[in-house]
Amino acid sequence: MKKMSVIFIILITVCYGVVSGSSEGVERKIRVVKTGSIYRVTYRRPLQTLVRVAILDEAGNKVFSERIISNGSFTRPYNLSQLPKGNYKICVRDDLGEYTKVLRHGSGDWIAHIAKLNCEGNK
Repeated sequence: MKKMSVIFIILITVCYGVVSGSSEGVERKIRVVKTGSIYRVTYRRPLQTLVRVAILDEAGNKVFSERIISNGSFTRPYNLSQLPKGNYKICVRDDLGEYTKVLRHGSGDWIAHIAKLNCEGNK
């Protein structure tokens, strides 16, 4: 009987260690995709998590922030069209740490100029 109790206690201890350590190694995936002046943030993690998203200007002033309770994943669009051109930071923070990406708002806009060239002998 004593041997059975010891085995039972060891079994409970091992199971508790597996369950409590199961959140370690759980990965999160964060992506920021730009489409025009809209930046889409995608967050994925298989656990329910409180996520804080903040957008900061070049001086570090908070332009926007929100708290989201994620039940696995979410995608949120952030429209910066009303903000002046410049560099901004988007910070996504959860219990695993902080992810920061620099947004170059207003840059990268291409202006195409097409000119017909005179070519000799189809060269």
